[in-house]
Amino acid sequence: MELRPFTHWIAGHPEAGTRAGSFLQSLPKGGSLRFPRAGAAEWATVWQHLSGANVAGSRASTWGLLRHAAAALRADASLAEGVALSLGLELEEARNWLDRDLFQFEQALELLRDAGEGAARGPGVFVADWSDGIGALAARISRALLARDPIVLIADARMPWGVHALAQALFSAGLDDAALTVLWDDTHTLLRAATSDPRWAWLRVAGQAGRLAQLRGSVHPALELALWPIANRSLALANDFDPAQAARAAIEQSFGRTVTLSGQFPGHVARVICPERRFAAFTQAVLAQLEQADPRGTVPGIEADFSSDLEAAWRLALDEGACPIFGEVQGALPLVFTNVDPAMRLVRERRPRPLLCLIRAKDAAAAAQLALRFDAAPIQLWPSLAAEVRPMP
Repeated sequence: MELRPFTHWIAGHPEAGTRAGSFLQSLPKGGSLRFPRAGAAEWATVWQHLSGANVAGSRASTWGLLRHAAAALRADASLAEGVALSLGLELEEARNWLDRDLFQFEQALELLRDAGEGAARGPGVFVADWSDGIGALAARISRALLARDPIVLIADARMPWGVHALAQALFSAGLDDAALTVLWDDTHTLLRAATSDPRWAWLRVAGQAGRLAQLRGSVHPALELALWPIANRSLALANDFDPAQAARAAIEQSFGRTVTLSGQFPGHVARVICPERRFAAFTQAVLAQLEQADPRGTVPGIEADFSSDLEAAWRLALDEGACPIFGEVQGALPLVFTNVDPAMRLVRERRPRPLLCLIRAKDAAAAAQLALRFDAAPIQLWPSLAAEVRPMP
């Protein structure tokens, strides 16, 4: 596809000029893209544009143009090429990933259609993460757009085509110029400016949990703050399961190329907790499944510190006594560890990475309780999805 220059979107129009220079963003399979960097001058210009601005249109008309934009994204045949380059996927994999991703936008619009009128809060700032994709990003900003709250979107250059296509689709559908501003920045200058400025009504930030924890203490108390941490999850196995089927499910949900981007996407399975009676059989099935290597290999690292982070996790696992049974940090990926104790710090690591911990539990109930402790959310046993398991009293 044509690698045309990326731009800011200010007052409804693409804006390439910037006083803060530009920056390069590497692609997973090699090469790089150039972006304009927004700085203090652009930030001031945007605030002047939004100060006192009233976003035109009713809730019904805004919902209609959002629906139109969703259809335009579906019809954009070139979008999958951008996703493939952004995420290091093959083109057909990117199409499959994009199909699931855009469904999140469409589903959110259906849920929002009959929702009550949201109270306008004023202009706010949304800081995106590459893992928001396109559809999830659109879904997350839709509530603010429906409330006619002006949005400044600080975009992530690791998912550039999606951001550009979304802005283009929204403005082509008739979105008011004041409703959305898109800015690129690789220095956190804009984020620092947003967190300290009480003129903004709200701030939404998606990112790694550690990064968000540092941010929380620096936000002006007048800002309505919402943090969306990027995290992995656990898989708890029932007492009676087929080891081969469970292994296939665990490996796909932990390392699948399109489902998890080889363990880099939020929600990938980082811990499988197995009743001890079938732990040995399940471990053998996992190894057998891993031996059937995907000829395409693993998806290249997307985060800049992908390799150093994985090496640190590898060292931590060895230091704590976990036993590696598949993969090497300097060689084949993914990495699988057994003899993982629930008390290890490794288990509490929430960052998505191509590393899987196999953990013993007394039985299915104990497995579910451990998963609940690790994930802090209601857990459902695999393969039964009938009963939700909640904390013991």
